[in-house]
Amino acid sequence: MTKTQNNKRFIFILKAIACLLITNSHCRNIYPFYFLAIGGGFGNAIFLLVSGYCLAYPKLKFKNWYPTRLKRLMIPMTFVGLIAIFLNLQELSSIGFLSSLKWIIDKYWFVFAIIIYYPVYYLIFIKKDNKWALASLTAHFSIYAVLYVVLLLLNPDTFFIEQDGFSPIKVFFYFGVMLLGGCMRRFENEENSKLSSLLKHKWQFYFILTALGFVIWTVVYFSIFVLEAAYAAQIIIPLSAALFAFAFFKLCMAFEENKVLARVSDKTKILAESTLEIYLVQVTLVGYCEKLAFPLNTLAFWGSAIALGIALHIALNALLNAFKKEKGNCAMKKKVLILNGSFCEIPLIEQAHKLGYYVVTTGNAPHLIGHSYADEYIPADYSNKEAILKLVKDNNIEHIISCANDFGVLTAAYVAEKMGWQGHDSYENAELLHLKDKFKEYLKNKGIPSPISSIFSSAESAKEYLDTAKYPVIVKATDLTGGKGIMKAENKEEGYAAVDYAYKASRSDNIVIEPFVTGVQQTFVAFLQKKKVVSYTGCNSYSPINPYLIQAETLPAEDLEDISAKLSEIIEFIAEDLSLADGVFAFQLIRNGKDFNIIEMMRRPFGNQFLQLVEDNTDFPWHLAQVITQTGGDSSSLERIEKKRKFCGHHGIMAEKNGTLVSYSIPLDIEEHIYKKVEMCAPGERIENCMNERVAYIFFEYDSLDEMNEAVKSFNSRITVEMA
Repeated sequence: MTKTQNNKRFIFILKAIACLLITNSHCRNIYPFYFLAIGGGFGNAIFLLVSGYCLAYPKLKFKNWYPTRLKRLMIPMTFVGLIAIFLNLQELSSIGFLSSLKWIIDKYWFVFAIIIYYPVYYLIFIKKDNKWALASLTAHFSIYAVLYVVLLLLNPDTFFIEQDGFSPIKVFFYFGVMLLGGCMRRFENEENSKLSSLLKHKWQFYFILTALGFVIWTVVYFSIFVLEAAYAAQIIIPLSAALFAFAFFKLCMAFEENKVLARVSDKTKILAESTLEIYLVQVTLVGYCEKLAFPLNTLAFWGSAIALGIALHIALNALLNAFKKEKGNCAMKKKVLILNGSFCEIPLIEQAHKLGYYVVTTGNAPHLIGHSYADEYIPADYSNKEAILKLVKDNNIEHIISCANDFGVLTAAYVAEKMGWQGHDSYENAELLHLKDKFKEYLKNKGIPSPISSIFSSAESAKEYLDTAKYPVIVKATDLTGGKGIMKAENKEEGYAAVDYAYKASRSDNIVIEPFVTGVQQTFVAFLQKKKVVSYTGCNSYSPINPYLIQAETLPAEDLEDISAKLSEIIEFIAEDLSLADGVFAFQLIRNGKDFNIIEMMRRPFGNQFLQLVEDNTDFPWHLAQVITQTGGDSSSLERIEKKRKFCGHHGIMAEKNGTLVSYSIPLDIEEHIYKKVEMCAPGERIENCMNERVAYIFFEYDSLDEMNEAVKSFNSRITVEMA
């Protein structure tokens, strides 16, 4: 499910209405008056418009994208198609293979049309150039107009524009509707900003436009099928249906913007999600229902189409999930659970696959792209230790791998300890290292350089401390990451506000307050094998927009060798002291020359695919080693790899305000250094928290460290983000 589809309720309503309209159109020989069986063209147009809209930003490679969509179509199509062949076996056996094939294609033309649409649509919309999409739409309808004129000259007194079955001119037209949906998504911000200044009553405008589309369609339909005239105007029938679909789509969108669509019922959702199966069932059974008398035929047709279609959708989904589980239980395919499925976890998923594991991902955000790389996704809150432990037991999971989040580290350690698995620290040590209050107390007791922290279990005691504290200070929730729950205070009033903020954000009852130390922020990351550092590097960290959230990092860190030996010694001391497992170990620190203060630590892959940069900047296979160690293996025999990039980094493009993303632009002299780009927010999607959310990540490489560090400092002022 795409982010847009997940967040916009009107999409479900449109698909459900399309389903009902298409169903109604198949009642031509069921209703006592055939002209009541209308709506097929409207339903087809709405469905394909919605499909084009939702798919306008394909993020997967074609080899992953197309098979996923093809599987969704072909599994129910094959199931229902085989039943149809069995029911009509005598007739089909008498007409030969090619005629039988044509019978199947004509009967289920809509499915076969979409199978053809998808590859062409992907080739058009995989490009980020909106003008290319618009040009493709324009070219399509221009070709359609030419084809229409030719066919009209050849068949002046024939209705050919929407013949039954797989009619090429009809199939060609509806692909244009799908392209229209994609262009609507690509240009919706520009369109909305223009309309907002022109229209004060947007929904009334689209209501009139919807009605106009229906009236035009009705007039032309009546002229052709009742008066048997105006065949030259038959092109208006599909065009007016497309106008109706466009206007009705925008009307529903306007209703949602005005809070008219407060919620969508579960019945509407299941109807919308079962549209394909309902279509397949009704096309298969309509001939049998036509033999019954009215109104029994109507009840039988509608009842069987809806009920059996929904039942088929639920049953096939259940069978697919069961098959996935059975596949995961196959010999030589051990199951590994990776906590979360964001783009940060993709390298871990890929390495686990290379090692032969059946990969299961979890988390409570099903739209995240990483889940599509896994063999199976099982929804659960990965910060809930007991829920993940139950998931592991219920699904025969044999290993667990942490995600790029401290909650994931804690859950993985807890589950591994309960299951008796190797490759993770004890749960007690995981808490000690990842809860700020316990970690700071440990550093203090061991004499390791760090700001002296004061720990508080109530807001009242924290505020009492602030009455006499020396400012500035920094207040932190003990259990959060990514800059959440952190605030600097220059005086007592700000300190009180910071305490309230930290307690509101935190899930625990503890916060820490420490002196605000100044200097260069860096990260030092190492890999432990048998409590010894076998590979390391570091980076400079930049937080220009949100001072508590790292926005950019450049590798290697400036003057890294001045402190690397001391930091490696500290890491090895902690590993020996706590008997830590192999794996990633990282410090965030504030540095002044050769002196430093450790402010945070992590035993996990970082967010933003930072570990991929680390791997490129060293000769060690970090992701592979992490997967091997957390699945209980020994990574010490891994061969070293070629160091790919001497000076590299990444930067998160961020907006200056909340709103709807229109576009972003990168100057050419920056673009030429970029070797990878990951878009986190597509045009048309909203940024709800501009201080934390990224529009995109760019990964870059330079010829010198100084050139790279100077360039990064200018990125925010030179990379433009347009918001609506």
